[in-house]
Amino acid sequence: MAEMVRSGSNRQDLAPYINRAIARGGTFDLGGFTYRIKGRLIPGPGTVFSGNGTFLADPAFDDHAQGDGLAMMLQIVDGLKVGSGITFDGGSIRRPAFWLTGARNTGPIHDVVLDGTYRNLSFDGIDISRNNGAWRNARITTHAHIENVGWIGANLEGVDGLVHDGLQVFRTGFHGIYVGYSHDVRGDRFRVDKSRPPYRVYDGSGGFGGQEKGFLFGHFSTAHARWTHFNLFDNRAAGYDGFGIGEDGPLADPESQDIVAQGDIWYPGLFGLDVSSNMTADVAVHYPTHQGVHFGLDLGGTLSNITVNAIIEGNPLDEAARFSATGSAIRKVALQAGSTAGKVIGNGDFTVVPGQTAIGQGIVPGTRVTAVANDHITLDRPATGTFTQANPTVITFRASVAFKNCTLILKVAGADYGLGIQSDVDGFTRYSNVRVSGNFSGARRGSIRRLNGRLPTGLSVEVRAKPKRTADLHRAIRLDPRPLAFRHDG
Repeated sequence: MAEMVRSGSNRQDLAPYINRAIARGGTFDLGGFTYRIKGRLIPGPGTVFSGNGTFLADPAFDDHAQGDGLAMMLQIVDGLKVGSGITFDGGSIRRPAFWLTGARNTGPIHDVVLDGTYRNLSFDGIDISRNNGAWRNARITTHAHIENVGWIGANLEGVDGLVHDGLQVFRTGFHGIYVGYSHDVRGDRFRVDKSRPPYRVYDGSGGFGGQEKGFLFGHFSTAHARWTHFNLFDNRAAGYDGFGIGEDGPLADPESQDIVAQGDIWYPGLFGLDVSSNMTADVAVHYPTHQGVHFGLDLGGTLSNITVNAIIEGNPLDEAARFSATGSAIRKVALQAGSTAGKVIGNGDFTVVPGQTAIGQGIVPGTRVTAVANDHITLDRPATGTFTQANPTVITFRASVAFKNCTLILKVAGADYGLGIQSDVDGFTRYSNVRVSGNFSGARRGSIRRLNGRLPTGLSVEVRAKPKRTADLHRAIRLDPRPLAFRHDG
């Protein structure tokens, strides 16, 4: 490979020369040189990049000649292996509407090793795509170092047999690591650090200059996963979770099961560990913005067979943990009296999905959504009033959550409250065999925070409470003696 470098100046585009050399595969030692490229590298199957060296994107990098319309430094193919001494440097290019990925697949791939460094890229560091479900990938391994990217550090989707031990991600505009629609996954001793911003943030709609978003680690529709000894650090600028897990969709997600999570989470911007899938977790959450551990499903469903052992440190504004009902999708809606059809006007937090209860003016109590197609909804009962697009009604769409066979073992240090509990009084939350234990003596204001009424049935709590709050706890038991049994060790 080094023979293509002319006196180290590297002023010309070397991509065409390199592509001719790697088209048939083989092993290539970069020889410690830097190779300036203006277009994509397309290796043949089984190509191995070894030794030390850097591929540097020229400021005039242009990958639009490719039929897929994507921009990437390296196209991932079957059997590709990138050694730990190889760097793909995007050059921190700031051209408008230019998003560059370090390495990406353009079809299903298998038996790939992506080590090395991927940095200074306006889009993703590594992108293993499933093309909206059209592709399945197999046996992917990465121990990469990814830094200073405008969107996702490592996007790993549609993989059967994924290993990302030791993956290191720093400074991303969106998720640090995102794993989705994968099976048989292992990630040990991986790290994400978003304490500093990337050189530019992709805004999700084709431009840049957006606000940081995303999880430190995001897990979606993935089964048989083991995440161990991880360290996730500082998502305050994004205002999102540290470890976001599961699918906040109707009836949860049957794919998100057999999940183990064990590690440390520091300074999450929202929740430390967002539990919305069946799992086992052993985590320490330090200084969360809101709950250290949050049990809930934004769009309704059942959370069952969950065990979480957590230490929550330093949350002065909120509870250490919370069992919550659902996110409410509040929308402006145009309706016609006597019709079951409606049109949602504009966007908002959370999604409108079938099965939700519709609450608002012009809606019969107990009305549910039966179908959703883009911005059009169908209700199971006709509206009682007419509201136009110019003068819509405001509807709250809510779904029910059931917590079943859940165990939370919690140690609280410096939180405002120990546990926040959403009541079953409004009919949107149900509890069955939910058990909470641990040490709440570090809660500043109280051990239990009732969010919307009585303490629910189906929930038992046995904790070491703060001594001065003993009378308050006994008072709560007298008000509603059925669900709670407190043990206070003084």
